[in-house]
Amino acid sequence: MKDLQDEFGMAIIMITHDMGVIAGFATRVVVMYAGWVVETARTEDIFYSPSHPYTEMLLQSVPKIGRRQRLISIPGTVPDLTNLETNRCHFASRCPHAMPVCTRKEPPLIDLGDGHSVKCWLRESASDE
Repeated sequence: MKDLQDEFGMAIIMITHDMGVIAGFATRVVVMYAGWVVETARTEDIFYSPSHPYTEMLLQSVPKIGRRQRLISIPGTVPDLTNLETNRCHFASRCPHAMPVCTRKEPPLIDLGDGHSVKCWLRESASDE
């Protein structure tokens, strides 16, 4: 695929949970949770400076060569995608940083600069609480 991309100057969209493939192939990453884009950034920013709790937890759950520790999993379950509640964060019930606002209002998409954005109340000023 990389050869075809280089030869024809085309874009490739990959949908995967395999963070190793993403690290070795992608230049930009869009992280989605329950139908929402929760974070988008250059690949190195996702891996070295994740800003959404789901992205952080997703990266922590990747097995590492030589690590003999129990794999970390994200607690809870994915919400029912056929009956998503509106006006709240879809990740709130699984988020270790959830705040009351997370269950009352949909978080805004926040521009962190340099093409990095995140949809999370943690990155918003708490002034509207």
